[in-house]
Amino acid sequence: MRIDVWSDVVCPWCWLGNARLEKALAAFPHREEVELVFRSFELDPRADKTLDIPTERFGAAVRADEALARELGISGVPFFLVDGELAASGAQSVEVLGELLAEGFSKSTPG
Repeated sequence: MRIDVWSDVVCPWCWLGNARLEKALAAFPHREEVELVFRSFELDPRADKTLDIPTERFGAAVRADEALARELGISGVPFFLVDGELAASGAQSVEVLGELLAEGFSKSTPG
């Protein structure tokens, strides 16, 4: 099962959402079968100038992640997408993310 996670490094809600996802994953019995893919989403594209992020090195990857987010209709972060099918937006509770994991796993495994 694959989870794509869009977030912004300067977003406190993203940090909270990622921390809650880690807690949900720690309690998930199939954790070893989960692949996490972290994707970029700049809430404020001007922030990289103030944070001195090397845009020449990472800019293309960030823009590709943002283009995919737009294509999927993602307009805010954190955003969690399970197997390209199930989604949760915002810093959801550990319980909600656990339910998302369970539902995603049941859909991704035969039987």
